[in-house]
Amino acid sequence: MREIQRIKTGIDGLDEMLNSGIPKGHIVTLTGPTGGGKTTVALQFTLSCLQQDLSCIYITTSQSPEYLIQMGNMFGWDFEKYMQSNQLEFKFILPVKIASTPTRRDLSYSRHINGIPYTIEVTSDYLARLPAALMESSVDVIVIDSITEFLLLCADEVERRGRVIHIMNIMKEKDSTGFIVKEESKEFSSVELLSDGVIKLERLVLTEKGESVNVMRIVKMRLTDHSKDIREYKITSEGIKIFSKFGII
Repeated sequence: MREIQRIKTGIDGLDEMLNSGIPKGHIVTLTGPTGGGKTTVALQFTLSCLQQDLSCIYITTSQSPEYLIQMGNMFGWDFEKYMQSNQLEFKFILPVKIASTPTRRDLSYSRHINGIPYTIEVTSDYLARLPAALMESSVDVIVIDSITEFLLLCADEVERRGRVIHIMNIMKEKDSTGFIVKEESKEFSSVELLSDGVIKLERLVLTEKGESVNVMRIVKMRLTDHSKDIREYKITSEGIKIFSKFGII
């Protein structure tokens, strides 16, 4: 068997749990609660890929590239130099567009702004734009932050699974490593089922007063051995830090 090439995540404790990193060419999903540090993990992974001379595209649906660059600066990560050398592209895709137009007659369900009735129309081309962005890219690593909006726009689980298979096939055909961020949800499990690896962030409540800790675990990682430990992590001024298995947990 060929030796598996690995990409370091840039998070020391996580690389240890992954037996030196994510296998190259894998599609890995990161799930977790709101405020759990998913974007921080994704940015830290992106920086590590860039430092390993890999080209990256970071597709964002909720934060502008300017915000992500500023967020990186807070941790001491300089993304701009990689953008200037065309090694990194931040691509912002707005999942939905909202348009308001005056109506000619007063509708019972319409809203009024300054006495003028308005209807609100929400449209989206995200289901087409995300696959198109992937097909147009030619990079080593693709980061999607997040895929939750894509899943919400699908009509049902059959459509969700089909569209997820499609975008994953695009990444596989391009021989790209994928890193997909997803909000914690029991409803949309197709991404985790179809991914080569799943890393889960969780928040554990320890006391009746609501005191909690953040923990990380690897649910699965195909074709490689990995730690089954549950490790505590914290978001520090230098990014994500993971406790040793001989630490608190």
